[in-house]
Amino acid sequence: MNREKVKILVVEDNPVVAEDIKETLTRYGYEVVAMADNGHDALRNVKSFDPDLALLDIHLKGDMSGIDVAQIISDQYAFPFIYLSAYSDTNTFEEAKVTKPHAYLVKPFNEKELRLAIELALFSYSKNEDSPDVQLKNGQQDFLLRNAVFVKEGDHFVKVLLKDILYIEAFGSYCKLYSGGRMFTIACNLNKITQKISEAEFVRIHRSYVANLQHVSGINGDQIEIGGVHLPVSATYKKMMMERLRLV
Repeated sequence: MNREKVKILVVEDNPVVAEDIKETLTRYGYEVVAMADNGHDALRNVKSFDPDLALLDIHLKGDMSGIDVAQIISDQYAFPFIYLSAYSDTNTFEEAKVTKPHAYLVKPFNEKELRLAIELALFSYSKNEDSPDVQLKNGQQDFLLRNAVFVKEGDHFVKVLLKDILYIEAFGSYCKLYSGGRMFTIACNLNKITQKISEAEFVRIHRSYVANLQHVSGINGDQIEIGGVHLPVSATYKKMMMERLRLV
């Protein structure tokens, strides 16, 4: 399955702290796409790198605070953010709370606290976006955000792009995602994941299958070929599939 690292923007005006955060995130398998020490650079990096999550120091250099940056992220973009602050006083927290951060870390924090805050941010964001609540048997969670499924692997999340998924197979209360000869199981039923995926390329072809029409290589009667695999197409969904194929 094609997977990408979760992209994180670090906004921190202390270069030593910023480098330490970058090193920690890299070790946990995340990708730090950019670092900034002021609000204006932070917003330029948001536009340039389209991060999945931002770590925002509240007190920054220049005329913009981390709270100002967070407000713009909330108003104009669609990804979660975590506040970093050396201050735990009530006034600072109340001011930050208005922007609805997805987690709040008080410096100094340790690696475990940072890792758990990222998980909390992805979880709370996915819940706010009405994403499927998918809990795996070992306690790890996967979240559907924007154009990808965020999958927990070990101590970090990786990103499986929806466009790379060939098809989805129902497996009881779980679903199997197939891409590039690889498979991953998530604890979400097919109805829920179908409701959440808005991409026009995905269509239900059978009570047990959803196919990405961009990857269909052939149609033979009541079957389609996708990724070298032949999948059944039921009479209930065949007309809809053919209509959607004309649009893809």
